[in-house]
Amino acid sequence: MAKQASDSIANSCFTVKVRKSLLVNEVLHFPDVSSYDQGINFSDSYLVVAKATEGTYYRDPLYGTYQADAHVWNTFFMAYHFLHHGNATEQADYCYHVVGPHVPLAIDAEPYLSSHPSILDIEQFLDEYQRLGGMCYITYLPKWYWEVLGTPDLTGLVERKQSLWSSNYPTTGYSNDGPGWISYGGLPVAIWQYSSTVNYGDVSDVDFNAFRGTGLQTSLPMVRAEFQHLVTTGVLTSDVHV
Repeated sequence: MAKQASDSIANSCFTVKVRKSLLVNEVLHFPDVSSYDQGINFSDSYLVVAKATEGTYYRDPLYGTYQADAHVWNTFFMAYHFLHHGNATEQADYCYHVVGPHVPLAIDAEPYLSSHPSILDIEQFLDEYQRLGGMCYITYLPKWYWEVLGTPDLTGLVERKQSLWSSNYPTTGYSNDGPGWISYGGLPVAIWQYSSTVNYGDVSDVDFNAFRGTGLQTSLPMVRAEFQHLVTTGVLTSDVHV
């Protein structure tokens, strides 16, 4: 992670219309945003994931704005925490007091400067966050970083009902059988970030992601329901109700 009416999702190789009333190849496409995306209009996106916190010291200044916009636009809202190495329990406490028990959360685990969060950091964050009553069932742990860490065992994340959020930016853009959907570490990939250069909602270079769910649904509301069930319970199932 860094930094839908008639706007196009586009990079040099990929363009598709995404509207709340349109199912694109039975896949939901959506942005993740932070203060770097100031001014973005995501009113036609079914869902948005916004940066809430980082470490134990930073609250994204636009988190509240994005949450309020999502409420006005009837867009499903989810938060993410940028995890640093060390003090994972304290980070969970800090994040929980910003996000609270009613907004689902994803962990963003990737290196930044001298910080290289470990699998243990992720597990300790999850334990404390869930103990406090928070919902966190998605971990952004790109395959390339998992490999940098030495392809560690992810059994602990499996036990904590995590699904992966991957990133892979093929020059050909998104496809339903693209490389970002390949599982690793014994965990399924639930979300694929396939571009960081989409021009969307009057902002350039926006991160864009896809969720295809079980692949058993034939209507957008049911795919939406699968996503909401996954991020609030940790279970991906086609047995959902709108």
